[in-house]
Amino acid sequence: SMNDSNLSCKFGKVYSLFYSRVTTAYYVYFQILKKVCITGSTEVTAPDAISVKSTITHPTCHGANNGAISLNLSGGKAPYTISWEDNPTNSSTKRERLKAGVYVAHIKDRSGCTQHYRITLNEPESIILTLNQGFTLCKNQSRLLHVRTDVPNLSYQWRRNGQALKEVGASLLVDRPGLYEVVATTTEGCS
Repeated sequence: SMNDSNLSCKFGKVYSLFYSRVTTAYYVYFQILKKVCITGSTEVTAPDAISVKSTITHPTCHGANNGAISLNLSGGKAPYTISWEDNPTNSSTKRERLKAGVYVAHIKDRSGCTQHYRITLNEPESIILTLNQGFTLCKNQSRLLHVRTDVPNLSYQWRRNGQALKEVGASLLVDRPGLYEVVATTTEGCS
């Protein structure tokens, strides 16, 4: 039981909102004077929000796992704890050897405030090559094999029966039978 003399009491106004069922549908406010007693107090703080700045490196080639993410954290109350949605035991602000995809960092500061930060690493387009269909090569005849693609600035390595040929262009003059293959490489080194 508390003694009223230890309480900090003040008279204050308390407002109530009622809906009138009268056809005009007015809202009516009533003002009531009540004695309000405060039995304790607490301080509520609001630290700055956690701020995240990221540096990302997208994978250089389709299907490659050389993407990277680096997070720079500020605001809130340090220290921070991090867990990644795809790897909850990883608590680092730096990730490497990543494939294209979505990565979500769950960040928590000392005050318990949280931030969920989503990063997308983009997948480069795959290189699609189209070669002429196979054909019959008659004696003392030659034909042109040609690569068609939408990807510009490719270098080519042709092979006949697994052996590298000297030709590096998008076309190859064929004068001998065999299994012909071509590997195209972008300026970034994607094949």
